[in-house]
Amino acid sequence: MKQRISRRDFLKYLGLGTAGTALLEGATAIPAFAGTAEDKLPTFEMGPLKIKKAKETASVCAFCGVGCGLIVYSEGDRIIHIEGDPDNPNNEGSMCSKGIALGDANTIVDKNRKRVVNDRRIMDVLYRAPNGTKWEKKTWEWALAEIAKRVKKTRDESFEEKDAKGVTVNRTQAIAHIGSASCDNEENYLFQKMMRSLGVINFDHHARLCHSSTVTGLAQSFGRGVMTNSFTDYKNTDVFFIIGANPAETHPQIMRHLGIAVAQRGAKVIVADPRFTKTATKADIYAQHRPGTDIAFLYGMMNYAIENNLYFHDYVVNYTNASYLVSPDYALSDGVFTGLTEKDGKFSYDNKSWQYQKDGDVVKKDPTLQDPLCVFQILKKHLSRYDIKTVCKVTGTPEDTFKKVCDLFCSTGKPDKAGNLIYAMGITQHTYGAQNVRATAMLQLLLGNIGIAGGGVNAQRGESNVQGSSDQGILYANLTGYVGAPSATAHANLKEYLEKETPKTSFWSNKPKFLISMLKAWYGDKATQANDFCFDYLPKHTGGDHSHMAIFEKMAEGSIKGYFAWGQNPAVGGPNVIAARKAMENLDWMVAVDLFETETAAFWHRPGANPADIKTEVFLLPTAFSYEKEGTVANSSRWI
Repeated sequence: MKQRISRRDFLKYLGLGTAGTALLEGATAIPAFAGTAEDKLPTFEMGPLKIKKAKETASVCAFCGVGCGLIVYSEGDRIIHIEGDPDNPNNEGSMCSKGIALGDANTIVDKNRKRVVNDRRIMDVLYRAPNGTKWEKKTWEWALAEIAKRVKKTRDESFEEKDAKGVTVNRTQAIAHIGSASCDNEENYLFQKMMRSLGVINFDHHARLCHSSTVTGLAQSFGRGVMTNSFTDYKNTDVFFIIGANPAETHPQIMRHLGIAVAQRGAKVIVADPRFTKTATKADIYAQHRPGTDIAFLYGMMNYAIENNLYFHDYVVNYTNASYLVSPDYALSDGVFTGLTEKDGKFSYDNKSWQYQKDGDVVKKDPTLQDPLCVFQILKKHLSRYDIKTVCKVTGTPEDTFKKVCDLFCSTGKPDKAGNLIYAMGITQHTYGAQNVRATAMLQLLLGNIGIAGGGVNAQRGESNVQGSSDQGILYANLTGYVGAPSATAHANLKEYLEKETPKTSFWSNKPKFLISMLKAWYGDKATQANDFCFDYLPKHTGGDHSHMAIFEKMAEGSIKGYFAWGQNPAVGGPNVIAARKAMENLDWMVAVDLFETETAAFWHRPGANPADIKTEVFLLPTAFSYEKEGTVANSSRWI
């Protein structure tokens, strides 16, 4: 028979050696190319195709945040091969070196050249008793029951129904949860729902350490803390500006999409980085600058665009707040804005003088951008200090190189050009990371590179689901969908919360609908208007810091007694791992959930520690390679 086939099937039939010829029986594929111009696809004379042993499962790569699709081939309870999914738009069937090695997380090739389970993979529930010196194997039933007892005991002993002012808070501050961007959206939704239902307010995940500043910086600019374009849109880019990122090594598939733009439309590549990276080897312009000088670099580019009339004037007037008039009380003097206050040695800003001028509820504007109180003129004045000589003195970048960067990237500030700004943790990993991110957004708005094909501000995520886990509310200060979590100091009840947190205009004017819909989803018909839709059931945080670093500080103080480490390894990935490992010695109990014995789970027998002196109980639960009595895989193969 002659048969038209899909692109995916075409590649699969050609890839018998890729999937393993031992898997197929009786398959033949003889290409017979049609001769008409209308029929470009090959036709095949096909024999019966039969998968003899392998089960095919669609999955997603668990490494970086590109989201490459995989096809996992399994035989019984073993992964025998993994290949790229041709139907996934991010990788189109290809795999980078990290993805190719992913199968080793499940099985490895032994000395007899046979695939066996990776001997480092956790296959059983492991328990470490207080002051114990070794792991003990336990059943799931025993472990879950014992963990539940620890959680209940700690919660009962530390639960606060009301705070000192009589506000209902329904919380415990003695339990913490960290993780995880290594888990999918549904799991993260359940994590935060479970933790909030228990009253836990100390919880966080990977994003706090890599892209929390992205959420703040981009949300302030665009309303959402996400990259603005898809990887498949990179083919429409004319100029790439990569700052604080090295996708050639950290996100290899991104370089493939970048390469398409270079090959097909002659796109240019600029790399600004303190290091000469593998990405920089592919750059048309490499601009080296000192670590920590990103804002000066970006402000210099913005100043150059304005001074040389290279910004996209019509876009700036019609699609940004550049024409809005700011209060006459606003001022900037010697690097200090109006409203700076000091209390107990700590400085903060009162931003009342920063507000827009209004005629009723309508913001006053100057479409000519000439009024000295319009946002554009204020920005222009602020940026005027960042001339090329000053910027290059700060950054260490040669003046001629910096000018070339400005000329090339600012050439995209017109209707028929698209500039794509790519960044990663070289921008975010600073105490002023949010300001760095905000500067990238400001540059792209000046050039009109937001909302167009091939443009945008595109943060490269470091974990497989940093964005999704943040969206689901696994950061302590946000409920699902970035609806702010209630605070005892600001929100005594639902009415007060909605009055303070709901703007009159914009997307967030719908916040009451978002919050009440979630409460109804959680509490069903028990959530009624009469009881504020069970708003008081949500634990209210103290108004202080309950994020990653604060959690370990409280752990070191001894106020946190129980801890869940779910798909995250802060004993390696935290900002002060020595302090973190020491802090965990003060816990009563800890539950680690992971594929392997991580350094976090094994903190009690780390080099230099004496297990006999450490009282913490540790439960180590394996993920997604558990067995039923019959010996079959018990849960989803997407975990590999």
